[in-house]
Amino acid sequence: MALQPWEATLIAASVTSVVSTAAVVVTHLLTRKRDRNHRVWDRQMDVYAEAMRLRRSLAATRRDVLSDKTFPTGALDPDYQAKEFWLSQAQLEMFGSPEVRAVNDMSFATLKHWTTALLEWRDLTALARIDPKMQKQADAKWGELESLAETAKLADQRLVEAITAEAKFKKPFKKKSRIPQLKLKRSSGTK
Repeated sequence: MALQPWEATLIAASVTSVVSTAAVVVTHLLTRKRDRNHRVWDRQMDVYAEAMRLRRSLAATRRDVLSDKTFPTGALDPDYQAKEFWLSQAQLEMFGSPEVRAVNDMSFATLKHWTTALLEWRDLTALARIDPKMQKQADAKWGELESLAETAKLADQRLVEAITAEAKFKKPFKKKSRIPQLKLKRSSGTK
C-alpha cells in the first residue's frame, strides 16, 4: 500500500510541528535558566558592593576612633547601622559564595572583638576619671584596641580581595574563544 500525496503531506506537517514545538520549549527553558543565572549574578554583585561599602564605612569609624582617641557618638548608631548591617549579613548568607562567606565570618569576628574592646576601653576611661589607678588598665586596653583595629583592617582587606577576585574571574557571560584563522598557502607545484 503506497502513501497517497495528501497522507505524506499530513505526516510531514505533523512531524514539522512536533519538532518546532520541541525546539521552542527547549529554547524557552534554556533562556529562562540563563536569565535566572544573570539575575542571581547581578544580585550577588549588588550584595558584594554593599558589603564592601559597609566595611569601608566601619573602617573609617575605626580610623577616626584611633586618630581622635574618642568614642564615636553617632557613627555606631544601633538602630540604623545594626539594621543595615544585619540585612547585609543575611544577603551575604543567601547570595555569597562559600569562600566569601568564610572570609566575611572572619571579618565579622574581628569587628565584634574590636567593638567589644572599644566598649571596654570607654568604660575603663570613664572609671579612670573617677579612680586614676584605672588609667593603666585603660591604656592597656587602648593598646589592645589598636592591635584589634589592625586585625580587623586585615580581615576587611581579605574580604575585599575575595569579593574582587570572584567578581573578576566568575563572569556570567563567557566570551567566545576566537580560534585564529589559519591561512593555508597554495603549493606552487603542479598536479
